[in-house]
Amino acid sequence: MLSPTGRIDTGTAGQWAFVFADTSGKENRQLVGLFQNDKMPDASLQLQVGKKADCNLLDVYGNAEPITVAADGSITVPIRHRPAYLVIVGGQPIDVGGVK
Repeated sequence: MLSPTGRIDTGTAGQWAFVFADTSGKENRQLVGLFQNDKMPDASLQLQVGKKADCNLLDVYGNAEPITVAADGSITVPIRHRPAYLVIVGGQPIDVGGVK
């Protein structure tokens, strides 16, 4: 079961990214909910997920878009005015920087 583990500081007011993970360690999957105030311009967020991560961005209708992991283990995901969900399988834990 996934539980909230923290909030990523995007550095911009009106943009939010919340991380959910299996804190028991039984499941190697994380979910990041990406939200933005509809008056904000489109933006992006860079995350370190690890070189072996498999990442997909899901829209509110369940459509999946693969996200390419760079050679250094990072990804860049868009933050738009419609909520989206980033599903990460097999990656390293997302660092929320102490933000809860």
